[in-house]
Order: sequence, then C-alpha cells, then structure tokens
Amino acid sequence: MSAIRTQFDIQAIQTSWQAFDALAHLRPIPDKKSYDRMVALMNSLLDTTGDDENHPLSGLLDLVGDMVSKYEQEHYAIEAAEPKDAVRFFMAARGLKSARRWRMCSHFHLMLGFASSAPTYVSPGYACLIRKVEMVR
Repeated sequence: MSAIRTQFDIQAIQTSWQAFDALAHLRPIPDKKSYDRMVALMNSLLDTTGDDENHPLSGLLDLVGDMVSKYEQEHYAIEAAEPKDAVRFFMAARGLKSARRWRMCSHFHLMLGFASSAPTYVSPGYACLIRKVEMVR
C-alpha cells in the first residue's frame, strides 16, 4: 500500500486558522468552562445549519459535536441501571405511587419506553387506573 501524498498550502492554512481560531478557539475540551463555551458554539451552529447536511458549516458542527460528545462521555457518563432502579426513576419522575403500593398490569413495559401509550396500574383492589405517559426516546 502506498501513502497518499497531497500538497497543502500550509501558509494559507495558517492564515485561515489564525483568523478562525481568534473567533472559535477550537481545541480539545479540558474543563467545564471550555465545555460550556463549546456547547454554546454547537447550539449556535445548530440554529444556523438546521437539518441541512449540505450547509457550509455542517462539517464544523460535526467536529464540535464530536468534541462535546467525547467530553460528555468522559465526564458525564451514564451507567447502565438495574431495571428496578429505572422503574423507580420513571415512577418518581411522573409522580406515581410507590411500586409497593401498586401492582403493575402487563402493560407496564410501556412506561419504560418500548412504546408510547397509556400504561395501566392496578391498585390492590384491582381497579385499573390509566395514566397517559408520553415517552421521548
């Protein structure tokens, strides 16, 4: 396999980079302050580019998004949760009663995001209560 040799105009790159760097200061994200700045840049780019993958700034958005994602994975990693902990979280987030006080119907899996519907909860007296839960994936 042979190496591909490409000629770059390093002087032109340097001139362009200095102008760009003065505006964006694009670097690996070392700390929370830099992360916040990069997220603000990413949001501005998202507002400008929208869904247009052919927008002139879409490549920059991809690069900034990758940098933000890498920082988040290193500093805000979300560990996998036990199913019972996920159930407690979803119930608490929706203001539902403790699982000890309610028996769940077979539709309970809907609350975990497998579908967007109306999960059914059965009280100890077996009267069904319906609560609509919109899941965002």
